[in-house]
Amino acid sequence: MLHCGLEYSLKEKINPCFLHNRGGIFFCNMFKIGLFGRGKLGQQIIRLSSDYSCEIVEIEKAQILIDATSRECTIVHIQKAMELNLPIIVATTGWYDQLNEAKKLVESHDGFCLYSPNFSSLVQKMIRLAPHFQSQGLKVSVLEKHHSKKRIPPLEPLYK
Repeated sequence: MLHCGLEYSLKEKINPCFLHNRGGIFFCNMFKIGLFGRGKLGQQIIRLSSDYSCEIVEIEKAQILIDATSRECTIVHIQKAMELNLPIIVATTGWYDQLNEAKKLVESHDGFCLYSPNFSSLVQKMIRLAPHFQSQGLKVSVLEKHHSKKRIPPLEPLYK
């Protein structure tokens, strides 16, 4: 399934924490993430991964994949995830002209892909509220601004 937004829970697809009882003490294994991309977002994921019981591993050893690259790579990374039968989170912007291709790819493998134009909770709320505002006769569009060092800014508005 191809899902947009944060409202979907990955718990149905994978369980990131496997508890083992060793002598009355429970241990939680590290959640293994395969990461595409080592730019600003990729570096942030790497930096924070251990704080959330996650470990960055080789793609083939992962439990889930995250694409934090560029629009030119997204479909290739989704294809790789489907070949490995792994769920993927796409945190890349500007690839939405390929959304139909991604949907067909994910559905043909009975796979899972979660994407969003922006994963911040405020932006998610704005995207969900925009249709309500439009139904009230207001003209709404959500534009995304990035830090000045973003290599490739998105091509389209988040919501129009």
